[in-house]
Amino acid sequence: MGTAPTLAIGLVQGNIPTRQKLTPAGIQLAIQRYAQGFDELANAGADAVLLPEGALPLVWSRDRDRFAAPLLGAIAAHPNSQLWLGSFETAPEASSSNPSSPSFTQSLLALDAKGQAKGRYDKIKLVPLGEYIPGEALLQSVVGRLSSLPQGMVPGDRAQRFQTRWGTAAAMICYEPAFSHVIRQQIAAGGQWITNSANLDPYSPVLMAQSEAQDVMRAIEGDRWLVRATNTGYSGVISPLGQVLWRSPARIQVTHLARIYPRQTQTPYVRWGDWPMPLLLGLALWGRFRPGPMTTRTGRE
Repeated sequence: MGTAPTLAIGLVQGNIPTRQKLTPAGIQLAIQRYAQGFDELANAGADAVLLPEGALPLVWSRDRDRFAAPLLGAIAAHPNSQLWLGSFETAPEASSSNPSSPSFTQSLLALDAKGQAKGRYDKIKLVPLGEYIPGEALLQSVVGRLSSLPQGMVPGDRAQRFQTRWGTAAAMICYEPAFSHVIRQQIAAGGQWITNSANLDPYSPVLMAQSEAQDVMRAIEGDRWLVRATNTGYSGVISPLGQVLWRSPARIQVTHLARIYPRQTQTPYVRWGDWPMPLLLGLALWGRFRPGPMTTRTGRE
């Protein structure tokens, strides 16, 4: 492993509570903190810097020039370091049923030095009521969506791939590690490491640990290094053996520079998925309940 190519990945935990982040002052604070964190990590030699889910609660391609000048300046000053930004985006045409009133996605964007997205992953498993309302046409007048966007979000395409300057990564957002098939499909298609960008505010340390434990399972299943950046904790670095090599404290602003090793192995789980489990269960049940050998009793003559 020591001779394999490495990537230096920076993590920024902004520690901006969601209710504060959704205000104009909170957006400016987020831009300031993430620009500062990116600049610090790029100066330290980061190849890429991963930010949390929804780090900037704006539609990046639409709003960046109006609101994000400090971050754009930091990106331009470090063309050799790529920013992986958690933000909203306009849904692709195929996902937007009404182009005049576009839907949006919860996205992870790989930006170039001009702030243009050269890679993109859209969250597949959206949070009910938080990011969309089931049966919204019927319930939107009764149930309010917990989002700053005027329209609902749409899920990403299951076939999408998160392309970076250094190859394909397997990306997850928020609670997607609970769905192992999301990451398995991306690794099978060439994902060489795993990223998780999450907003765990206002979760307790117990739920932060649960989220981390799910990432541990995905790292082991896929035999991949995993980096996770969260808003308030736990951010971290996990080895393919499931070792948590670094864990951030909860609810503080912090940056960290990690070295990871891209991998191309294909574990049995990546190759075959979940189907061996029902097969083995069926064999076990058959072995438990199958009829025993017929016996005959003979009487004494």
